[in-house]
Amino acid sequence: MGEKKDHMKQVIIVGGGVAGLSVASYLAYYRKFAVTLIDRNSYHLNQLRLHQSFTKEFTEFLYPFQKIARIYGIKFVQGDIVIPPESVVGFAKKQQISVNGKSIHFDFLVLATGAKEFVLGAGDVADSKILGLSDFQTERGMEKFRQLISRKSGTLQIHFLGTGPTSIQFLFELKEYLQRAEREFSITLLGMEKEVLASMPEAIQQYVKQKLQEEGIRYLPQTQFLKETPGGLRVKNLVSQQESDLQSSLIFSFPGVRSYPFILQTNKFGQVEQDNTIHSNIYSAGDCSRFSGSGLNSLTAQAAVRKGRIIGNNIRTHLYRAKVKPYSYQALGYFVNLGCKDAVGWAFSENTLLTGYPAIAMKEGIDLQLEGMLKGFNTYVDYS
Repeated sequence: MGEKKDHMKQVIIVGGGVAGLSVASYLAYYRKFAVTLIDRNSYHLNQLRLHQSFTKEFTEFLYPFQKIARIYGIKFVQGDIVIPPESVVGFAKKQQISVNGKSIHFDFLVLATGAKEFVLGAGDVADSKILGLSDFQTERGMEKFRQLISRKSGTLQIHFLGTGPTSIQFLFELKEYLQRAEREFSITLLGMEKEVLASMPEAIQQYVKQKLQEEGIRYLPQTQFLKETPGGLRVKNLVSQQESDLQSSLIFSFPGVRSYPFILQTNKFGQVEQDNTIHSNIYSAGDCSRFSGSGLNSLTAQAAVRKGRIIGNNIRTHLYRAKVKPYSYQALGYFVNLGCKDAVGWAFSENTLLTGYPAIAMKEGIDLQLEGMLKGFNTYVDYS
């Protein structure tokens, strides 16, 4: 290692998601820091692959933190840290946090606690038919799914709530799964927005709408989910304001995610800014952070990786008193799977539409690059 660990700067990273691991892998490369990663789970869950739950075993999405720690030469501690907003100031003053009843000193603290899904009310139904992202983040998701479809002998009436990438990817994977299983089904997609994938270019929206129509999937835009009912769900048309009940065998709920436990505002260098004070040794990365400036702030793995790397760089600069870099990364593309034989997205310019096998290849390449980082092959290139 070259230096005694006691003399190395102590970096604590709270959260083992994409952003936290991006910081850890960056700093581990330089071997100048003693890095400790803290997470409540014993494994990293690759959420980019969760829509493949119908064809893959849950264990294929798991990467044990202890194994990652050995690869990168860092320390892993399993534990849960409660972070109320006012604690950030306390962390800065004491330069220590408490985990599992023990205080840990740090020179730099990175808060990368991520995001959690919005939870829609299930109403007063005793045996809920709703499956959400949190279900598929454990083995319970597929277990509950199999139980629900086994109870229905006829046509499965399935509803998807939410028209973002996660919902669309799960929808097409499910459709192909049921076709292979030779089950009769109908799928309805509901969203409060006027368009599917509302944040993406119009050409992509139109491609997905055409795909839904070709596959016989009913699409109800500007429709709000109100509650689950014994027979299905109650919805409201946001244009007419009329409410109606829909019969359903199974409801997939993917209304999106929000920063957890709250949004941490940072300056353009990733340093936490609170009460008009910049805490120069406390950083935030990933879905729980909002950077000042023009850099990409979307709740995506792409932004999380890039935020993590700029923070890693800015922590490293303290070794030789160099200037920290502002975060200015812009998206280079985004792709959504539409089953195993189709995908859609854009690369380098939102006007460059890719579909079919070229889009599948781009999406797979992006996913494999992230998985490479989890296995110790960090191929990310930094852009000034």
